[in-house]
Amino acid sequence: MKNKVNQAINSSEWDMNEMSTTVSNAYYKPLDNSINILAGILADGFFYNREATHEERLTRIGTIIGHEITHAFDTQGSQFDKDGRAVNWWTNDDTTAFMARTTKLTQFYGALTPYPGALSYGASVSGEAIADMGGVKCMLGLASKKADFDYQVFFKAYGELWRQKNTYAVEEAIAEDVHPLAFLRVNVTLQQFDAFNEAFGIRSGDGMYVAPENRIMVW
Repeated sequence: MKNKVNQAINSSEWDMNEMSTTVSNAYYKPLDNSINILAGILADGFFYNREATHEERLTRIGTIIGHEITHAFDTQGSQFDKDGRAVNWWTNDDTTAFMARTTKLTQFYGALTPYPGALSYGASVSGEAIADMGGVKCMLGLASKKADFDYQVFFKAYGELWRQKNTYAVEEAIAEDVHPLAFLRVNVTLQQFDAFNEAFGIRSGDGMYVAPENRIMVW
């Protein structure tokens, strides 16, 4: 690393300092504007499985790739340009509109807790929440091109993707993470989409319904 100081950047070099390639994970790196899909996540058998349906593949690995792409346009990624430089590349109007949408999302999450008396949070998860919604929206764009796409299978697989069973104590600890709690990561994300509401016949008055004017999808 010392030998790289003040040297030309090699954009094709694999950065092994971030995470081992055997880890079942993926990440976006704003400093070089790269999307990194580690081999471990493709070999897992759950996130990517040749035997899975088209809908399940779009959910389990597709939404994750879309999630990482969206990080380039979240509260952190938006501060770096295509070359990874920390410069303002947005117009003032775009920045103002983005921050207004992000504030609405933050306030929505800030009002949610896993159980009565638990800590609330909002701003700390905004980047990951934006990326979750962006990832789903990317895959729904692909789904719209297939006439016989099974939206129920797609959305149910999304619930399976993030499902967890935790004690209250564990939920409190996880709440310190930059990712939304798992049940919020599913429910709040999917509430924002017309396709989800239509697939399950969700209407005003139902527990999962959010009126269009109150939805918080940033992109």
